[in-house]
Amino acid sequence: MQNITDFVKRVVVYLAKKSAGMEANTACPFIGYQPTEPKAVKKLRKF
Repeated sequence: MQNITDFVKRVVVYLAKKSAGMEANTACPFIGYQPTEPKAVKKLRKF
């Protein structure tokens, strides 16, 4: 049971990092709605 819990935690962390990285490199398609990003997410930018 412990192995499954650790695996699920690792998968959730991986997906969260990938999602944050993708969001850091894209702009919001809706005009006027782009909330400010946290500094940690800004560090994930590729440009």
